[in-house]
Amino acid sequence: MFREFFRRLFSRRPRNHNAARVDDQPDLRGAHRGSPTLSETRSTGSTADNEASRKYLESAQDLRQTVPPTFRWLDQRDMCVEEGTVAGGRHANVLKGRLDGRDVAVKAYRHYMHCFDHDQVRMRCQKETHAHNLLSHRNIVPLVGVYSTQEHPLSLVFDILAEHQDLIAYLRDKPYATKVQLLAEIARGLHHMHAMGVVHGNLERANIVVESDCTPRITGLGSAFVQSPQVNWPEVPPELTRCSAPELVNPGRFGLPRAQITKQSDVYSFGVLAYEVLAGDCVFPHLRADIAAIYAMSSGTRPPRPHDPELSNRFWDMINKCWANEPSERIPIAEVVSALEIELEEARAKLSP
Repeated sequence: MFREFFRRLFSRRPRNHNAARVDDQPDLRGAHRGSPTLSETRSTGSTADNEASRKYLESAQDLRQTVPPTFRWLDQRDMCVEEGTVAGGRHANVLKGRLDGRDVAVKAYRHYMHCFDHDQVRMRCQKETHAHNLLSHRNIVPLVGVYSTQEHPLSLVFDILAEHQDLIAYLRDKPYATKVQLLAEIARGLHHMHAMGVVHGNLERANIVVESDCTPRITGLGSAFVQSPQVNWPEVPPELTRCSAPELVNPGRFGLPRAQITKQSDVYSFGVLAYEVLAGDCVFPHLRADIAAIYAMSSGTRPPRPHDPELSNRFWDMINKCWANEPSERIPIAEVVSALEIELEEARAKLSP
């Protein structure tokens, strides 16, 4: 029954949950700060690396035909990109760029790693651009366009270069009201996605960045499902994390033929994220291997209530409704937003003299 579950998980390496990450699915998961650049790999004269670069350039040209016209197609004449990684992930590095006099984030796919499926990377870029084309919300990182050069053939440019890449570390010492406020804003961003027919598919701490003014923004839409009659997206197995809903880990147990992300699986992920914000750590931090924590959560085991005296019974009940094992028992994101707004109002009232 768990054959597929173990096959998918044993291929993954344990991650440092305190490292800064951004989704590159974006999963931008698992730091690769020491990864070589294309110029470094090019110096080796590797035929495989050169072939990988050529394929990515071809993929970029194919992508250009499908990018919505609302986004810009950029190259080195339009913006400059600094060397050095701001954050890293499984398939991409996040670099700092400068466009129109402002800092931007450049998610550059690692084209020199020729083991990657170029068509799949192009598809991720397509899905991400089409998802962002439908979205406009203060709690979702805005996409500017696609950046393509020989050095970085397939890159996405985002209008925000967030100051804080790790939501949990940022909030760990913040007041309870601040934690609730950021969760409420994230929930509003997710509610906007669902209202526009977009399912995130990989909501977790790595895919939330925080600006200097304490505004959280959702990123990492490379795994998103976009309800679009114009495009028939090929199915890609979802990336499994500690925030993954049980039906994604073992779909057969729920009578499903395959794992498929849904609004309900997003709500489950939000529940786990809310717990991590309140607890100041990932679920089951004593289980260092992701496989163990994912198995525990998918089997119905949940961590105990965080030891926060300000945490209300109503808020804890909301979290339990979000991460219910059965998808049909989870509440819609609209109810989550309403519950958090009430919690925030009461938390602020306690701070008033």
